[in-house]
Amino acid sequence: MKEEDYNKLVGKMVDPVRSRIHPKIFAKMLQKIDYNGLSKADQQSFNRIKAMGVLVEFGFTSQLAISHPGKADLIITHKNGEEFDVRSRTRPGFWKQHLGHEVFICCRGNDDKTWYLYPHDEVYREARKSSNFAETAAWKDGGSYHFPPPISSWVIEMLKPYKLAL
Repeated sequence: MKEEDYNKLVGKMVDPVRSRIHPKIFAKMLQKIDYNGLSKADQQSFNRIKAMGVLVEFGFTSQLAISHPGKADLIITHKNGEEFDVRSRTRPGFWKQHLGHEVFICCRGNDDKTWYLYPHDEVYREARKSSNFAETAAWKDGGSYHFPPPISSWVIEMLKPYKLAL
């Protein structure tokens, strides 16, 4: 069977001259995805890639940090040459595994237009003065605490110096 006939049979609309997907099918692909419908792993990938896109607007290039498992998932380099280890997260918070590793956290704020890039340990120490999150079971037993949406005003105020407004 010819490839062209097979493609028609299985419903694959291909331009036989250029072997491209049919424009009408391609146009249907240009729909935003439902973030909440993604698996946890896909949400993590989405956030990592989105963070890379946000950071480039502030003069950073990014590369995946394959050799830093559990610590950074991105290594970013500013146009001035400074390099930082970054962990992309879905929202602001603190993680015991990041303490003492000079990791920065890149996360969304309360909307798609607000992101933060903050030094984990420094903001952790500041938050300990204003919050009792370190007394929660999530921190004591699970080793992490992240602020549920919508992010509280005191957290937003604490993160203000690290805001990346798009």
